[in-house]
Amino acid sequence: MRHRPLRALPPLALLVLVATGSAPAAPEAPAPARVDASALTVEAETLYAKGAYAEALKKFDAVISAGQETGAILYEAGSCYAQSMGSKEKELELKKRAVPLLEKEVATGSASVDSYYYLAAIYINDLTDPVKGTDAAKKGAALLERPKAAAPSGQGPLFRAGRLYTFLGKDPQAADYYARSVRSADGAAIVDRVSVRISLESLAAYRFHEKNYDGAAEAYAGLLKLDPNRDRDRHQLGLSFLLAGKYADAEATWRQAKEDEMRTELTYLAAIVRKFMDAGAPTASALVPKGATLDEDALVQKILKAAEPLRAAREKDAKAQDDARAAWEKERQAEASDPVKMKARVAALKARKAKAAPEPPPDPNYVPPPMDPITALEQMGLHSTAPPPLLAPSPARVAAEKDFFFLLVDYVKRGHLVRNFCFENGLVEMIFR
Repeated sequence: MRHRPLRALPPLALLVLVATGSAPAAPEAPAPARVDASALTVEAETLYAKGAYAEALKKFDAVISAGQETGAILYEAGSCYAQSMGSKEKELELKKRAVPLLEKEVATGSASVDSYYYLAAIYINDLTDPVKGTDAAKKGAALLERPKAAAPSGQGPLFRAGRLYTFLGKDPQAADYYARSVRSADGAAIVDRVSVRISLESLAAYRFHEKNYDGAAEAYAGLLKLDPNRDRDRHQLGLSFLLAGKYADAEATWRQAKEDEMRTELTYLAAIVRKFMDAGAPTASALVPKGATLDEDALVQKILKAAEPLRAAREKDAKAQDDARAAWEKERQAEASDPVKMKARVAALKARKAKAAPEPPPDPNYVPPPMDPITALEQMGLHSTAPPPLLAPSPARVAAEKDFFFLLVDYVKRGHLVRNFCFENGLVEMIFR
C-alpha cells in the first residue's frame, strides 16, 4: 500500500498525528551568544582612556545588559553618557546604581584603591555628600599608606590615588601622585589625556602657590603641549618664568600668544618685560624704601608717580635729538651750497671712480624716482656730513626707566593684567615708545 506524503494528509489526520507525536519536531531556537564580559570591559576601558566615550559606551552597555556590571563599570559608563551625549541624568542614574556595589566591595575589606576613589568621587561630586565622600577617601588613603602596601603603578591608578588626597585636602601627597602619573603617561601606549590635563592643572596650581616657579612652569608647559591655544596657561607660564627670574623666557612665551582674546594682553606684558630688561632688570626703586612691601593701592600710586619724571626725561631727550637733527640739516644745507667744498668733493669723486671697477651699463628700462637736490648730491657721493647718531639716554631718563619698570614689573608679578590699566592711566606710550 502506498503512503501519501505528510503534506498531502487531510487537516484532521494531520491534527491526529501531531497529537500522537508522530509529526516531525520543530527545530530548537539557537541559544543566545554568550558575552565575554571581561574582554568587553578591557575594550571599553581602553576606549574610555583614549577619550572615545561614544565607542566605549557601546561596550559598557553590552556588559551591563549581560548583567556583569561592577561599581567601576557603572561609574565609567555614567561618565561616558555625560561626555558623549551630555546626559547628566543618565550619568547620575548609573552612578547611583554604582554606590551599593562599591559599598559592598568596601565592606568585604578587599576593595582596591580604585573602588574607594570611585565611591568618594560619586559622594563628593555627584551626590553632594562630603561626609561619606571624605570617609571613603580616608579609607582609600589608609590603604595606600598601609605598611608594605603595593604601590599603585600606571597612569590611571596613580591619578586616582592623587585624587583621593585632593578630596582630603592633602595637596603635597596629591601632587606627588599627580607628578608620577604624568611621568607614567610619557611614552605610554595608551594615554588618558583628561587625567593628564587634570594632573597638570593641579600640579601647576600647587607648585605656583608653593612658589616653586620652575616646577609650575614645567606643568604649564605640559598643558600647552596638550593644547597650544590655552593662552590663559601661556599667561601663567610667562608669569612663572618672570617670578623665577627668567625674563627672556617670559618675554618669548608671551609673544607666542595664539588667540585674539589674550594676544593683545600678552603683547603688553612682553613689551613691559623687554623694557625692564633694557633698563638692566633693576632690583630696586628710589621711590620705595629698601625692604618695603607695598600694598596694591600704594603700588599703583608709586607707578603713576614714577611715570611723571620718565615722561619729562623722554621729552627732554627727544628735544635734544631733534636739535641734533636740525643742526645736521643746517650743516647739510650749508655744505651743499658751498662751491669750494663742492669742487673738492667732485674732484675726490672723480679720483675714486677712476680707481674703481667699471660699473655695468644702466638698465634702459629703469626709471629712477625723483629726488631732491641734496639727496641727489649724496647719491653721487658729493656730501660728507653723516646723519647724527641716536643720542644715548640721559642719566635722568635711565634712572626714571629703572624706577618705573621696576614698579610696573612688580605689579605684573602679582598676576595683574595691564592693558586696561595702561590705557586708563595714559601709560601706553611708556611701554611701546
